[in-house]
Amino acid sequence: MLRRIVTFALLLCAAAAAVSASDYATLAVKAQRFFDQREWSSASAMYSLMLDERPREARIYGLAMVSAGERGSVEEQMVLLRQALDSQVAIDSLVSSTRAAAFEAGDAHLYERFLIAVKEGEPWLKRTVDAYLLDYYMFRDDGPGIVRLSREMLAGLPGDEGFMYKLARGQMLTGDISGAMDTFRAILDKNPEAYDALLYLGNYYVREADKNPEAVKMAADYLGRALNIRSTPYVEQLMERLSRK
Repeated sequence: MLRRIVTFALLLCAAAAAVSASDYATLAVKAQRFFDQREWSSASAMYSLMLDERPREARIYGLAMVSAGERGSVEEQMVLLRQALDSQVAIDSLVSSTRAAAFEAGDAHLYERFLIAVKEGEPWLKRTVDAYLLDYYMFRDDGPGIVRLSREMLAGLPGDEGFMYKLARGQMLTGDISGAMDTFRAILDKNPEAYDALLYLGNYYVREADKNPEAVKMAADYLGRALNIRSTPYVEQLMERLSRK
């Protein structure tokens, strides 16, 4: 008798789970249709129900974040953020899901606005969010944004080579070539074998060689150091060009 009761209980649980999965799938179909049709209020309602069922689904949080953002509801985004963190959703998963959803909606700038809202609403996440913002600005080739965020990150981690390379990239995008070369030299001050910095400086002085004889020596020095680290046909060709000047 006991075995029959246990078996029956297990069958009831399995049936309930099947119904729940079916309901969830129906919600997902409706939510996707509302999202695709940009019916943001309806999409938000569906995602709220889905998260009630599966509160640790990072992808659904991302879609819900975008639906809320499209309606201009920063308050709702903050509620979703805290719900996700309380449900132990990793911040990296949450951010990447929101980014993917924003691109799916054809509104990449909403991702930027979301990140800014997060660091304003949750200041303890500022540095983490600034790193995501910096990567976004790198992706967009947003020179001023790259310079600003790189400097902020370097203020907290002076001399970090990765952030210094990003700063140099931003400086070049904004036309501050001299500043970028200074940054590459600062990288070499800390790491004399920073290969990419040597190449950037070598190429810069190769271009300057026709206008400034001293640039030939500078180019040869940087490229020679790069060649000692890693021999490539490209660097060898540049050195050959310099030898004819």
